[in-house]
Amino acid sequence: MNGQDCGQLTLFPEDSRASLFPSPGSAEAVRMTVTSGQKCCALLKNSGPLGSLAKMLLESSIWRSTRRYLIWKPKATPQGRLLFRLAPSTPRTDGIDALLLPTPAASDTRGQNDYQKTLKRLSQGQRAHLGQLPNFLMVLIGCKGRVNPVFYEEIMGFPIGWTDLEASGRP
Repeated sequence: MNGQDCGQLTLFPEDSRASLFPSPGSAEAVRMTVTSGQKCCALLKNSGPLGSLAKMLLESSIWRSTRRYLIWKPKATPQGRLLFRLAPSTPRTDGIDALLLPTPAASDTRGQNDYQKTLKRLSQGQRAHLGQLPNFLMVLIGCKGRVNPVFYEEIMGFPIGWTDLEASGRP
């Protein structure tokens, strides 16, 4: 292997999943549930049959959901007893800390896209971060003026000119 090959190998970063969290229902998500149950078991003092049953249920891997993460949460009652609740939590998919650009719409090409219409299409998280975008980027995505289709082709990975109707021969 020569020096040029070594440079090529380190040129591209290693592929990774978009989300670093396991998907609900996966083996990793079940392990998260079991681990949270094991932490709750450390709080139990009863070693009798009832305590053994509680530990068995807390550490069991039968608790699973394909839509939500399940985490055991301990809570103390006013009487001084422990209550363990299997709390569901939904993975975040609202795009607050992901791509802030709106999805292109068919009306964008007719020149009907103005700032207010674009704001209506944005999620609340996207609207909150809109002030952080530079003005030139706002023009490119269509918030001020017309949408630049070349910009969308570029960020979505299509070849330049892919959306040109004249080039494809369509009316």
